[in-house]
Amino acid sequence: MSRAEFRRWRLAAGLLLAVVLCAPEAGRASDIPDTDFAQVNDAVLAGAISNGFFYLGGAFTTVNGSSFPRLAKIILAQDQPVATWAPQVDATVRALAVSTNGATLYVGGDFTLIGAIARGRLAALSVANGAVIPTWNANGEGDANGSVRALALSPDGRTLYIGGDFTAVGGVARNHIASINTTTGAVLPWDPGADGVVRALDLSADGATLYAGGDFAAIGGQPRQGLAALRTVNGKATGWNPAPLDGVIHALALADATLYAGGDFGQAGGAARNNLAAFDTGVDDDMALAWNPDVDGPVHALTLSADGARLYAGGGFTSVNGVVARNRIAGFRTDTADADVIAWDPGSDSAITSVDFLATSVDDATLYTGGDFTRIGATNLTGIAAFGIASPLTTVSPEGGGYQSLSQVTLTCTDQSGAGCVGIYYSTDDSEPVSYTEPVDVTIIGDTTLRYFSEDADGNREAMKTAVYAIDTSAPVTLKSLPGALYGSADIEDVELGCTDDHLALGCATYYTLDGTEPTTASTLYSEAISLAGLFPPADIDPEEVDPLLHLAGTVTLKYFSRDDAGNQEAVQTVLYQIDLSGPAVSASHASGNYAAPIAVTLSCNDGVGSGCVDMYYTLDDSAPSDGNITDEAGNVIPRTTRYTAPIPVSAGSVLRVLALDVAGNQTSGIVGIYSFTSDTGADRNSVGGMDFVLLLMLLAMASARCFRKERVMGDG
Repeated sequence: MSRAEFRRWRLAAGLLLAVVLCAPEAGRASDIPDTDFAQVNDAVLAGAISNGFFYLGGAFTTVNGSSFPRLAKIILAQDQPVATWAPQVDATVRALAVSTNGATLYVGGDFTLIGAIARGRLAALSVANGAVIPTWNANGEGDANGSVRALALSPDGRTLYIGGDFTAVGGVARNHIASINTTTGAVLPWDPGADGVVRALDLSADGATLYAGGDFAAIGGQPRQGLAALRTVNGKATGWNPAPLDGVIHALALADATLYAGGDFGQAGGAARNNLAAFDTGVDDDMALAWNPDVDGPVHALTLSADGARLYAGGGFTSVNGVVARNRIAGFRTDTADADVIAWDPGSDSAITSVDFLATSVDDATLYTGGDFTRIGATNLTGIAAFGIASPLTTVSPEGGGYQSLSQVTLTCTDQSGAGCVGIYYSTDDSEPVSYTEPVDVTIIGDTTLRYFSEDADGNREAMKTAVYAIDTSAPVTLKSLPGALYGSADIEDVELGCTDDHLALGCATYYTLDGTEPTTASTLYSEAISLAGLFPPADIDPEEVDPLLHLAGTVTLKYFSRDDAGNQEAVQTVLYQIDLSGPAVSASHASGNYAAPIAVTLSCNDGVGSGCVDMYYTLDDSAPSDGNITDEAGNVIPRTTRYTAPIPVSAGSVLRVLALDVAGNQTSGIVGIYSFTSDTGADRNSVGGMDFVLLLMLLAMASARCFRKERVMGDG
C-alpha cells in the first residue's frame, strides 16, 4: 500500500462501529535500550535464541566484566550470562545456530581453537555445558580452511548448511558453500560450488530451497550475481535469478514467498534499488517488488517481526526513504510499496560504526541489536543492545460472537513498548480501516465483521485482528438420528444429536437428560453418541435370577434442547425409546424324564418386563426350530418348522427344541425337554425312542446347561 493509499485509508468515511479508547502507558520510549541487559566489551556479530537462552558470538572478550571470550550464554529471564558456560574461543565468532532438539550449538567464524581443542572455524558444542562435541569434526580432518560466515539448519535438523570464505571443509573441496551431517559432522556430497564468498543463507519453510547471498558471480552451475536459489536435493540453482548486478548481498530475511535482501548494491531484479530490496520467490517472479526503502549505505543485517509487519535493518547507512535520517539502524513497514520507515529511531544520538546483527525475541517483544558501536539509543552501550519493540495490544469489548442485540463495541489500545498509542484503525466487513476521534454509539444490525489494529508512536503496528458479530434472535434446531420407537437387540442404535443454527458465525451446544427430568445448561453436554444399550448393563442384574437377561428392557425418556452463542434457546424436545434387548424364556408343562404313557406338552412363553412374546416354533427331533428366517452356520435358510398353537402330543422318545420370539424381534432357542417312555426300552437303541434310562440321564445332564438359555439365533441353538 502506498503512502497516498494509507492516507486515504485513514481518512475514508464509513459506518462508525466502535467506541475507541486509546490508553498509552507511562514509560520509556522504545528507542531507548534496556540497560539491564548483559553488557559486552566489543562487537556482537551473531546470536541464537533457544529455550530461554540467548547465545552471543562476536569479537568481545567479556560479559558484565567477566571473561567470556567471543562466545557466551545469556539467561534471558535474568539478562545475565551462565557463569560456568565459557567455551574460550580464540578468534571471532560470526554465525550461530541451535539444533532442532535444543541440545547442540553450531558455531562458525575465524577461530582455530575452542578451549584446548582444535576446531577450524566450525564446531558443535554441547548446549548443556559448552564443551566441544569430540565426535563432530568434519571427517576428522579439521573443519573449514577459511572463515564461516553463515549457518542455516534444515527443518528436520539433519543438515547444516554453511557459507563463507573457505574452499575446503574436512579435507573435501567445497568452494564457499557446503552441507554437513549434523549427527556425524561429515561433509555431504551436496556441492553448489560458488566462485566467491557466501555471506548469507536462508531456507524455505519446507527445506527444499536454500537462498544464498554474497560476492559470487556463479553458483549451483549457473551464472548468478550475488543472489541465488539452490535446490537442497542436488545443489543446482533454480531458474529464479534476480541478479543484483553491481554489488554484494550481506543479509537475507524470508517471509513466506517474499525474500528481503540487504547489502551493497544499486540495482536488483532489473530495477534501481539501493542496498535493500524485496523479491517474490516464484521462479517466474524474479523482478524486484515495488517495495523500495531506498537506503543510502550498506545493509549488513535484517530481521522481521513475528507478524511480518515490520522489517528491521542494520548496517552502515545514514538515511532511508531517500531523505529520512537513520543512523545505521531502521525499521520499515512491509505492507506499503514505499517501505515507509517507522518512527522508531535508536541511532539518532549514537556513535555507531555498523550494526551487524539483529534478532527478535520469541514473543516479538524485544529486538536484539549487535555490532560495532559504543553508544546507541542515547545510551552508552558497547556491542549489544536490547530494545522493547512490542506492538500495541488492542482489546475489544464485548468480544466477537453471537448476540440477540448489541448497541456498542469498545476498542482499547494498550501500549507495550513505552512509545505510547497514537491511534486505532477499524473497518466493518469489507470497508477500508479508518480512524476516529469521538466515541459514538452505533447499533449493529445483522452479521458484522470488525477488523482493527493499533499503532504506537514508534510506528510499531499491531497485526490486523478480526472479530465477528452475529445478531441472532432465532433458536437453533436439534436433529436426532433415531426416532422414538420399540428397539430390540438386532436394531438398536446409538442416538446422535446434531445442532444447527441459521448463522454460520455462531456455534451451538446441546444439553440432555435420560431420566425424564427437564434438562438445563447444567445437564449433560452432548459430545458423543448416546448408547441406549449401555443403559441396561448386565452387571446390574441379580445373579440369583433364573433369567437375568430379562432385565435388559425398559423405557428411556430422552429430553434435550440446544442453545446458540447468542443465547437463543430451543424448546425442550422429548423422545421415548422402548428398549428390549433379551429374548423370552420358555418353559414346558412336563419336565424332561421317562414317562409310562403319552403326554401333551404345553409351552409357556415369558418375556418378563420386555416387549411380550409373539410366537414359538418347535421340533421334536433335536433339529433347529425356525420361523423361516433363521440361517445355519453356512448361511443357508432353515425352513420354517411347526408353529406352536396348542399342546404338543409326545408319545415316543423326543428332544423338544423351541424358538421363541418377542415383539422387539429378540429370539431365544434351546432344548426345553427330553422325553422317553417305558414302552421304548426294548426298541432299537440307535433311535431316539430306543434310548435307555442311563442315556437319558446323560442327555439331561448335557441339556441342563442349555435349557432356558436365551441367545440371538444365527443357526442351530
